[in-house]
Amino acid sequence: MPAPLPGGLALLSPWCDITGSSDSITRNAEYDYLCNQWLPERIPDCHLWPTDPPRADVYAPDCALSHPLVSPLAARDWTGAPPVRFMVGQELLSDESAAIANMMARQGRHGRVGSSTRPCRTALRTCSTRRP
Repeated sequence: MPAPLPGGLALLSPWCDITGSSDSITRNAEYDYLCNQWLPERIPDCHLWPTDPPRADVYAPDCALSHPLVSPLAARDWTGAPPVRFMVGQELLSDESAAIANMMARQGRHGRVGSSTRPCRTALRTCSTRRP
């Protein structure tokens, strides 16, 4: 049974392109606290998620990285999508959100990007950190 679409989405620093092909990946690397430092040098072996042949990414096999269900930036048709508010900062993921919002707008859908000079994830992490 199909589930109804939500009335709208609010996305905070969404990772919309697992392939990492956006210019902001390199342009904003110095401002983003995640960068690529959190990725393991080697993906650990797991019988449930085999590493033979080797994978380029933790989340999906190489052949699926550009599939719209893995990387929404690859989707070309946003017809019927609910309104989306993308919140991004000066970070690795900022171009992806802008590209999807532009595609949505060209197709008559409501996609809007809000941004700040600080990465949103860092701002939230800072706000949620307990201070002595």
